[in-house]
Parts: sequence; structure tokens; C-alpha cells
Amino acid sequence: MLTIGSILFIILAVLLGIIVALFYDSYRRSPENPAVKSLWLTFVFIFAYASILALSSILFSHQPLILAWGYNLSLFLGFIAIFSSLDLPIFTSNFRLQKFLPLITWSSALASAIILIIQIVDFRLPIVNSNGVIFWNLNPISAWLTSIFILAFAITWAYLAYDGGHLLDNFRLRWKLYILGINMLALGLSAFFFFPAKNEATSFVSFILIAPAYLATIIVFLYFRLSPEKKVSG
Repeated sequence: MLTIGSILFIILAVLLGIIVALFYDSYRRSPENPAVKSLWLTFVFIFAYASILALSSILFSHQPLILAWGYNLSLFLGFIAIFSSLDLPIFTSNFRLQKFLPLITWSSALASAIILIIQIVDFRLPIVNSNGVIFWNLNPISAWLTSIFILAFAITWAYLAYDGGHLLDNFRLRWKLYILGINMLALGLSAFFFFPAKNEATSFVSFILIAPAYLATIIVFLYFRLSPEKKVSG
């Protein structure tokens, strides 16, 4: 059944699908570039996360048990997206981060494991209100740990994207990295509101934060794809 919540998830899934298609085209053009592959895989898993939430909310809005397991599966895929992005050069090539990368990896693994264990041990059924908005009814520790973990990772991602971008002479690569950093920052802020959400306003704020960022990513990447290349340095 189509509800307000499912429509919002569908919009996000469509925007992410376009981003995945753009990145796949870049990967197809440069299959030997590991950075392009890692970026594509990251957004494939984010797309899978949003798609499962969308399909679950459409097909199983009256079956809370299946809806809950759909959420847990999507969360697992979201964590896989995080680990996929750790192979990007903004992490692996940043000399100031090198000694901390194992700590970031193991901390991310530990946080992901704790969240998923809490989700299974304290298994709760989501609540769908009269307007069709889904509240996931999460354990408070799981909800806040998920939101803070994703926000912290997104802030780190955005900072590293800016830190690496301003060193690039290639104008296109620089601004692609900047827009991806903004995208990840918006994703982190959206997650901060989304997971602990207890009312419609908070859920809507999470959508408003992320949808424009996805749209901006599509516009920037399409603009650079369709416009002639100009070598600009500085």
C-alpha cells in the first residue's frame, strides 16, 4: 500500500538509482580505477538500503514482523556501504589518517555489531500511524548509537573529501569530491533525525535534509558529464 512514508522512500530510492547509474557509467569507462569502483559499490549498498525500506513499506505496511526484518536487513546493507567507502582514496591516501585507519575500521565494525545485536536481542515491531508514516520503534540505545555513528562517519567523510578536494588541480574532480562531501554530510544529519524519530515532523526533516543533496549530486555529475571538459587549475 502506498503511504506517505513509502512515497518518501520511493523518491529517495529513485534518486539513489540515478546516482548509482551515473557512477556505474563512470566505472564502466574506467574499470581499472579502484576509487570509482569503491564509490559505485558504496552507493549500490545505499541504494539497496533505501530500496528495501521502500519495498517493505509498500508491500508489508500491515505486516510489522516482515517490516521489522526488512529494516534490519537494510541497516546491515547500510553498514556494508560504510565499509565499502573505507577503500576510497580519501581514507587510504590521507597520510594524517593512515595510523588511525585500523582504529576507524575496527570501531565501525564494533558499532555495527553492537547495533545489530541490540536489534535482534531487543526485537521490536514498528508502528505505522494513521497517515502511513512508519516509526521503527527502536531500542533507544540502538536508535541513538546508529544515528551518532552514521553522523560521525559522515562528518569524517565530508572533512576528508574537502581536505582532499582542495589539493586537486582538476576542477571537475575537485567539485565532484566537494558535492559528495556535502552529500555525505546531509546523509549523516538525516540519519541523526531519522533513526530516533518519534513524530512525523522529525521524519520529514530527515527527508528534507537528504533529498536535495541527492538531487544536487545528480545535477553536478550530469552537468560535468554533458559539458565539454575545460582544464582549470587553482
